[in-house]
Amino acid sequence: MLGTFPQKDVVRFLVQLAETPGPSLGEGPRRELLEAFFGQRDIPTSTDAAGNLWVSLGDGVWPEAVVLDAHIDVVENGFCPRVTLENKRITGRGVADNLAAVSLISHMAAAIDPSSLRRPLRLLFSVGEEGTGNLKGIRRAVKDHPVPPHLFLAFDLGLDTYSLTGIGSSRYRVRIQTPGGHSWEDFGLPNAIEKMGLLFIRIHNGYQELLPERPPSRTLTFNMGSISGGGNINAIARDAVAEFEFRSEIPELLVRCDALVNHICNTFQETPDIDVFLESIGKRPAARAVSGSQVEQILTAAFRLADIDTQPVPRSTSINATLAAGWPSACVGLCTCGNIHRPDEYLDVSSLSRGWRLLEALLVTTKVR
Repeated sequence: MLGTFPQKDVVRFLVQLAETPGPSLGEGPRRELLEAFFGQRDIPTSTDAAGNLWVSLGDGVWPEAVVLDAHIDVVENGFCPRVTLENKRITGRGVADNLAAVSLISHMAAAIDPSSLRRPLRLLFSVGEEGTGNLKGIRRAVKDHPVPPHLFLAFDLGLDTYSLTGIGSSRYRVRIQTPGGHSWEDFGLPNAIEKMGLLFIRIHNGYQELLPERPPSRTLTFNMGSISGGGNINAIARDAVAEFEFRSEIPELLVRCDALVNHICNTFQETPDIDVFLESIGKRPAARAVSGSQVEQILTAAFRLADIDTQPVPRSTSINATLAAGWPSACVGLCTCGNIHRPDEYLDVSSLSRGWRLLEALLVTTKVR
């Protein structure tokens, strides 16, 4: 087995990771911290064209390998200036999503004797999972490996659920531009912010019509994530920008959403003084399970060995891209956590030992050890 759980070391490194900058597509400083961690332990690493960090343990060919993935990017500014530890909780942006998994897997690698492995183990510390990263790192891994590995396991979020399928998403940025003007002298000219609001009323109404049942369920979701624009309080806004997304497990619904958004934006230019620019900024494929029964057997055996109660749920994670490429895949959590994607995101310290036990169990049920 992996030996005694090194809780103090795992927590210490987790805090270092969280306090080191690493937003989506800007993960360099955090990757360097990981490289230093492995370098101090004489564990070789490599970096691919996307910026993913790879660690290879054990001998063997890629189709026999088990790949363990933990994305290293964190939402928004990508770090927490000061992580707090009190009442047996670690609090700070990114501690649970996804730096607990990064720290646990790093220490697992340090505890393994590669000569003891029965099949090759490949650790992937991937980039670009959050926000508009658009799964940059995982897409690169898939492109570089046309043949699937034996199994791909992504570690993300909480111990209470796991995923064999992927929720798809379509993400957009829309910009509205108008001539602007003085709020009194030019009153009546189109205001970009006001027009943006009207545009989203139309999109929301169209979304409501696409819902397959009433009341609205999570078969299809719509979220307006950000909006900005304007300049001065006494000036008609010349510019407004917003980002929004749809999510669904049903690919056909996302196709219909795409047609809806394009139609509304193309027909919204009510006068020559309004310009609407729509841009697709990310798409995650809705993906069904690959070798689902076999993968679930491996997971349930590991949960039983680790004495963990959990249940399957769909998620939007790294496995969207690997499942779409035909890789047997699952997403599993390694801690108990809450307030995800908030500054007060937290995890329970005591749950880290359970995540460690689950890693040990997975090495057994995947026949890596």
